[in-house]
Amino acid sequence: MTVRPELTAVALLLAAAPALAQPPADPGAPPEPTLPSAPPPTEAPPPLAAPAGRVLSLAEALATARARQPTLRQARAATQVAEARADEARAPLLPQLQGSGQYQRTTANVVPRPGIAALQAPAGGSWSTVNYWIYGATASMLVYDFGQTWEKWDAAKASARSQRSTEIATVVQTDLSVRSVYFLARAARDLAPWLGAPAG
Repeated sequence: MTVRPELTAVALLLAAAPALAQPPADPGAPPEPTLPSAPPPTEAPPPLAAPAGRVLSLAEALATARARQPTLRQARAATQVAEARADEARAPLLPQLQGSGQYQRTTANVVPRPGIAALQAPAGGSWSTVNYWIYGATASMLVYDFGQTWEKWDAAKASARSQRSTEIATVVQTDLSVRSVYFLARAARDLAPWLGAPAG
């Protein structure tokens, strides 16, 4: 059988096409790392090494970070302090009631006291002692102070809202860090059997 020359040339060109498509290799460059080829479908991938401890899920890692991360606990405490200061700034706007009490062990002799009605003095002096109680109560309410107390309360509430936003931003930043570390660790564990490195 006679082979035509043009068919032979086309076959040679097709065979050399992959080699021609690749750029020439630099002899001084280090070899690029390549992943091993995937096993055939009939072959199961190598089993993973048993973990030394319990494997955390992403939800468990996020919950643990939110409960124990020092920065989050600090931000949460700062929010509670700011909210308490806002309540404290509101207190002067509420009605005020103050009570007082006083106890003395004194003689039955009548002694004039400011603000207390004078009692009938017994005839003659007495050295016997009795319990003496004094109670008092004072009620007051702020009517107007040119808006000074209201403005202090508004400023305290704005500070509490700002701190709350800071706490939320800290939570989001912590979640991002946990997710990044979690998926990096998971990727390293999944690639370890293929790269021949010990699983972390």
